Amino acid sequence: MFPHGVSVRKGLENVVGNDSFTYFNGLLPNGSISDANMAKAVKLAGQHKYTVAVIGESSYTEKPGDIDDPALPEGQGKFVEALAATYTKVIVVLFGGRPRLLGPIPDHAAAIIDGMLPCELSGQAMAEILYSDVNPRGKLPITYPKDSANRSYYEPWQSGEDTNCQ
Repeated sequence: MFPHGVSVRKGLENVVGNDSFTYFNGLLPNGSISDANMAKAVKLAGQHKYTVAVIGESSYTEKPGDIDDPALPEGQGKFVEALAATYTKVIVVLFGGRPRLLGPIPDHAAAIIDGMLPCELSGQAMAEILYSDVNPRGKLPITYPKDSANRSYYEPWQSGEDTNCQ
């Protein structure tokens, strides 16, 4: 979509060089991953002290982005769990523009960095954050619910407000 954009992989290459990390991409945004790709990801994670797992939503602001289920795809949580089972420290980079249910991810991640809706240079920015070249000092203006009962939403008909347009 961005012809001159920088992916997280390219950002890491720019910051530390491409021989300083191992890259593998086998997880789809919908959470699906083949057994062979899962096995390869787990094997690679087990060989490293730290593993960066980039997960989140597909693009949705360019098209209708309504969702019925606020949970991230189940496969993304299982992916993070499987990586963490190798005793690597999993650093989750979460891209998406709204609070989602993270399921088991917080229990298995050493850190979660909320990338929100990234721009063209988000990969460079994320790599600089991961390697402490910059320290993001903003405050998150939203909270992430622990379960679907804790979602915050507004329903004017329950508050007694008049929703008729005049």
